[in-house]
Amino acid sequence: MDEVIKQAPSDIAVEDIEVIFKKNNENVLDTLFDLWNIEVKDAKSAKSTKSAKSAKKDDDETEAAEEDDAELDFTNPETKWENIRNICDAYDIEMQAHLNRLKGK
Repeated sequence: MDEVIKQAPSDIAVEDIEVIFKKNNENVLDTLFDLWNIEVKDAKSAKSTKSAKSAKKDDDETEAAEEDDAELDFTNPETKWENIRNICDAYDIEMQAHLNRLKGK
């Protein structure tokens, strides 16, 4: 638990960390993932310098990439390389959206 608290974002209360830690069956990695995932969501909601249209476009691209990742099947050799290409394409889309966000600052 001490390691989780040390590596958690500083603005999250220890009580909240304990709740998430117990929710994840005391799994350190899952807990840290959830804690930092919460932090990323907060950072996205705090960022209000972008126009609503470009923000929606970036979110749509991210959601589409996440949906593609959920449908991948690496056990079938016929679709394995197609799935790998889809992952690379999704990564490229996400990087492009990130760079566009940085450019807009």
